[in-house]
Amino acid sequence: MNMNAEMQMQRAAPSAAEILLAIEAAAREAKDLVELSHVIANETRKLVRCGQAAVFRWPENKAVLLAISSLSSVERTSPLVQDLEAAINRAWPGAEQPSLLTIDDLRGGDTNRLVDLAYGHFALCPLRARDGRPLGAMLLGRNEVWSERELKLLQHLSGAYAHAWAAFDRPPRMKFGLRRRKFLLPCILAAVFLLSFVPVPLTALAPCEIVPLDPETVTAPIEGIIQTIQVEPNQKIEAGQGLISFVDTTIRGRLEVAERAVEVAAAKERRLQQAAFDDRNARRDLSIAAAELRLANAERDAAVDQLTRTRVMAGRSGLAVFASRKDWEGRPVSMGERVMQIASPDHVQVRIDMPVKDAPVVRDQARVRVYLDSDPLNPLDARLERATYHATPIAGGGLAFVLYGHLGESVPPRIGYRGTAQVFGDDVPLIYYLMRRPLTALRQMVGL
Repeated sequence: MNMNAEMQMQRAAPSAAEILLAIEAAAREAKDLVELSHVIANETRKLVRCGQAAVFRWPENKAVLLAISSLSSVERTSPLVQDLEAAINRAWPGAEQPSLLTIDDLRGGDTNRLVDLAYGHFALCPLRARDGRPLGAMLLGRNEVWSERELKLLQHLSGAYAHAWAAFDRPPRMKFGLRRRKFLLPCILAAVFLLSFVPVPLTALAPCEIVPLDPETVTAPIEGIIQTIQVEPNQKIEAGQGLISFVDTTIRGRLEVAERAVEVAAAKERRLQQAAFDDRNARRDLSIAAAELRLANAERDAAVDQLTRTRVMAGRSGLAVFASRKDWEGRPVSMGERVMQIASPDHVQVRIDMPVKDAPVVRDQARVRVYLDSDPLNPLDARLERATYHATPIAGGGLAFVLYGHLGESVPPRIGYRGTAQVFGDDVPLIYYLMRRPLTALRQMVGL
């Protein structure tokens, strides 16, 4: 029965590996450096036998006692504590592995008060970060000599403690920055002040369209109804080719009536000429008949001219630029109303509708960068040539100045392409570039 009880007690006692895992878990769960120092001071004694354990921190290359086993706090003004810190300062520098010390090693030449320590053999275990930076150390004291196995356990445990310690310790470069934090804000303000005067080009974005350069405008020569459009949109045409035909039923009827009126007036004039030899009254009416004949001829010529105008011919070669045939066929138009344009595909320009609020950007020969919707990754360079002096309404509402720019591309883009144009103005300070829109909105809001 006694042997069975002893075996059960041996099975119930935790192994060194289990204790080591429990200590590492406690170190990871520590909320701050103070709690971690107490874990190191008290829990380490469960893994290796020792009478007293002390934990030191290493700020600015100087040992500072943080915790002692079985004590809730440390009296920093105690002479024993001060002498112990001085002893660690002598024994610690350069130590990377756990080292063995005796009471004589700690006492040195003038720390006689350490003779009060009740232990004769000590193990000093440094705690270092991954980059080799010293974080702290633990000092374990007892009367027995430390074995090689215990030193290996302490070396492993020191690595776990150092890993947990590094989470609460700030590297020296951050402390260096904190000491000079008072200089950071003035430097930032000075940099912002200097950058605010850096000259940058004043730019504005506006919608744009590729339009023909000096096109021929085809307008309605008469007031009437368009019967057919004889070409397709963007069709290449030659000079003299038929473009538009109007409904000519009324004009043809008017021409026929005018021709009959000419025949009647001519017959009347001939009759009066024959009768004028004998009849004085006929000689008097002959001049009236001649005037009526001239009037009839004029009305016939006007009808012929109108009939000729019902067929519109192309004045030059190029592309027929208009929206759709269906938009015009069967539609009544007024004289002078524009129907289409004849443009050369090799002579184009960019039209820019610049909003009134961005008018200060416009200047003569301003540089323009055109981003077409069909190819936004390859912008086109242009040069501003002219601008209107009066703002006009644009599609979508609002007023805009119409600008025209010359494209310097060897292969001109297709007429009708749309996109966004970036117009570059004069150089202005960066602060003005950033604050121009907010200041304009504020001025409009307060009415200044």
